[in-house]
Amino acid sequence: MKSQVVGYIEDNFFIVTSENYKKMQAAFYGYVFTEEKILIRENPDNIDIDIYSPGIYVNIAIDNNTIVIKQDYYCGFGLYIYRYNDYWAVSNSLYMLINYLSTKSDLTINSDFFDLYMVKDVIPPSETETIIKEINELKQGEYISINKERCELNVIKSNIEKYSVDIFSREGFELIKKWRNRYINIIKSLLINDYIVTADLSGGFDTRACLCIYKELLDQKFNIAIHTSTDGLSCHPEDLQIATKIADIYNFKLNNLANVPSIKIDSIESLLMCFYPMFFSHDEMYYKGCIYKSPIFCISGAGGESMRDYWTGSYDDYISNIVNYNNILDLEFDSGAKRILSRMISSLKKDYHENIDEAQKIYIHTRIKNHFLRSGIESFLANKIYIMPLLDPILLKLDMTKSTTHDAKSFLAFLFERYLPEISNLGFEGKRYIEKNTLAYVKEYNKNLPIDENIDDKKCTIYIKNNSIDSSRFVDECNPRQYIFNMYRSELMKKFIANKYNYKLYRFAMQYYEKNSFVPDRFIIKLVSLFILNYILQGDSPFFRNNNKYFKKYCIYELINNISTARIDLINESASDSRIMPIYYDHKLMKLDSPKWFMSKLGQGIVLECKPYSSVFRFKTNLTGTLKVAFRAMDKKYNINKELQLKIDYHKILIKSLSKKVVLKEYENLYGLSHDNSFRISLPVDSNEELEIFINFSPYDYNINDFINIVTEAYQEFYLN
Repeated sequence: MKSQVVGYIEDNFFIVTSENYKKMQAAFYGYVFTEEKILIRENPDNIDIDIYSPGIYVNIAIDNNTIVIKQDYYCGFGLYIYRYNDYWAVSNSLYMLINYLSTKSDLTINSDFFDLYMVKDVIPPSETETIIKEINELKQGEYISINKERCELNVIKSNIEKYSVDIFSREGFELIKKWRNRYINIIKSLLINDYIVTADLSGGFDTRACLCIYKELLDQKFNIAIHTSTDGLSCHPEDLQIATKIADIYNFKLNNLANVPSIKIDSIESLLMCFYPMFFSHDEMYYKGCIYKSPIFCISGAGGESMRDYWTGSYDDYISNIVNYNNILDLEFDSGAKRILSRMISSLKKDYHENIDEAQKIYIHTRIKNHFLRSGIESFLANKIYIMPLLDPILLKLDMTKSTTHDAKSFLAFLFERYLPEISNLGFEGKRYIEKNTLAYVKEYNKNLPIDENIDDKKCTIYIKNNSIDSSRFVDECNPRQYIFNMYRSELMKKFIANKYNYKLYRFAMQYYEKNSFVPDRFIIKLVSLFILNYILQGDSPFFRNNNKYFKKYCIYELINNISTARIDLINESASDSRIMPIYYDHKLMKLDSPKWFMSKLGQGIVLECKPYSSVFRFKTNLTGTLKVAFRAMDKKYNINKELQLKIDYHKILIKSLSKKVVLKEYENLYGLSHDNSFRISLPVDSNEELEIFINFSPYDYNINDFINIVTEAYQEFYLN
């Protein structure tokens, strides 16, 4: 049975083929910001969306004889095409299309693509090739037209004006004003309609460029929750320091985020939110643990690298940098990576004659979609929608190339000088800077422009199709990263990699995981994705479904945890305000709850769930009373009221009074405890007494037939319902 969440995820993607196209209806996927409308998951008037409209979307329009499938300029979802003789298929999800075709067609792994995927961090920089040789992706500005009468699919190129307007001209100034006003109106419209709007702010160029837009709204006292990283990883400490200075200067608070109601999801649902948009286009999975009940919006500086001299050099230099980025043993991934990059570059030379650096051209045609937009779709599926002003196609009209008077950061320099003059001397993360002659030129140019700008105050009409997921459904702990890691550790996975490459590669990915704190599972994700792809191509798709024998093996770790969870019920019976106050427990392995049913005139009890195999819980009692503790297994039901007969072996239970420094109770070898057959104790406790409970336990030693029945029932409960 497909879960509500899986159904919701799949509703954001489609497949149209030469066999079913006549049943196709007009549809809209993703989101777009037009001059007058904000469309999210629906296009009620079926308007034709301009190629310059920002967002991540696919729009399917149908008239009497034509189906037209258009996407955003940067190909956020991607439109993937398979053709064989007269048969064709199109989807906005590579993962969905491969699953669909695997039982209908012969598909071949593109080994050159996988080589590139292995040697390059984050994303494989390919424009049209995919992990499957027979499936290609549309280029920027291309769309699909299907003749319904002839069942004919054609790819058509949109005309888009690029790199033609000098930044330092009247036309350039008016274009920048139009761009900035567009986003002021978009953000203001959302705020007026009570949607939560957040903004990322770091110590870099790009998020500061976005501040040039929404500072206008901060000055008008609109509430925008501004976020900066506090995790201490990579360059984030310096980002935090600079962002704090900016906040102090402009008098706003950082990380003052609202608590947004959300719907919990499980590990498989979280993984599908990654695989549908990001399968073999990214190796950083931004695992989600929930879906927001209503959309929240985040202003991001994504893609700003495309408008400053960050990606420079020749095609040859680019290839050299790619293949030398990671020295992965001696497995010769380089040769395949070079071949696919050479094919892409030949295509770029043939099709594009843009006045930008060669390396930057590759960036614009590959990294923007594979990194920023694909991960943006993953967030979109969680109802977090990124507003990315620096990826607005209207900015493609600006000529940001180097010249004798200014450099590639001219656009940013102009924004900072005109809209954030108070922090024009505040440095950037990593000691980066804007050239002095560029700053001087911008300052002089700005003196000749009007001081005031007339903002065209337009209100955008907002159309949002909300999700309809039951938020009260039972969901186990969401830990997709652990799920993938458990899958990777399986003997089946080891054998697969050893046969495909060698065991050294398996160890390399494990060692990378153990040594790196920033995206530690980068190579594990790559290899697990390859295994999943191989499995799908065997024709027993889809991978994450109940008919998958390998899936059952992979989830055995999680199943064992679920059927082996210890449960401890504690209450200090004294008075109605008697409480158990936690001091310490391991949040990763233990879950604490104070259910309503466990409250009486004698106090409020707590329920503690513990994953195998040892747990320590320290707590304090606020009143003198009688501590009552029940040690048992979890209460799990399936098929409405039928209960799983789960049991736990408690090898040791130790209860100490930390305040009195004595052992109060000690028990061993309490085997076969269940929910109904619990072990209970009572002991007197003082007011403000600190205590500790230690347990060591394991799954019950079922006989084989009982174990098979338990696992089968648990599998149905936790993964099919």
